[in-house]
Amino acid sequence: MPSVVVVVEQLNGEEIRMSTEASDTLASLKRAVASRVNVAVGAVRLLRGSELLAAPHATLSDAGIGDGCRLSLVVSQMPFGGYAFDSNVHGGLQPAGRNTEAEVNASFSQDGSAEIVVDETERTSDSEGSDYDPYESGAAFYASYGCELASCEGGYMKFRVTSTERKGRFRGTVADPMEEVVCKFVGDDGLDVLLPFAAGGLQSLCAPCGKTGKR
Repeated sequence: MPSVVVVVEQLNGEEIRMSTEASDTLASLKRAVASRVNVAVGAVRLLRGSELLAAPHATLSDAGIGDGCRLSLVVSQMPFGGYAFDSNVHGGLQPAGRNTEAEVNASFSQDGSAEIVVDETERTSDSEGSDYDPYESGAAFYASYGCELASCEGGYMKFRVTSTERKGRFRGTVADPMEEVVCKFVGDDGLDVLLPFAAGGLQSLCAPCGKTGKR
């Protein structure tokens, strides 16, 4: 496919001319722009008019971005949209320790609010009768946190926890609900989220979440 030049306008009015290929993806364009302005890739938002370009694997050609196309750059220090972690699809990574499984689903809004849900299970030798409750038996844990952005500094975003809903037997270092969530952009579209994991009784471990299609 032919080469194209995309003009990216910053909020200060300065323009960046990006030479690329029509077959390149939006993700590769974001990486190139992030390198030019020296910010994390996850902080880059590219807009065409009022449309947020949010399909990272689409090619420029598929997205209708041709030679001379003008885009707007917004650098956001906070995440937006959906991020998820599943230990079953992340190479068996077990953030809460051996014999545990965990899922994290995080949704971030433009107003600085967020909802983070953590589901955990711990493999046990319990006898599971008809009245067996894994939550009461300490083999499953659920936590939902409502959050608001508190600060952005040094690449880290801190969210103040404003509401908590939990199910399961939270003990030891995780007995008390957490007061804040810390996040950091990593890689192209990744987000590290520091959370307590009840199955391992660990107060603060990293869940390497990936971007989802949710907005």
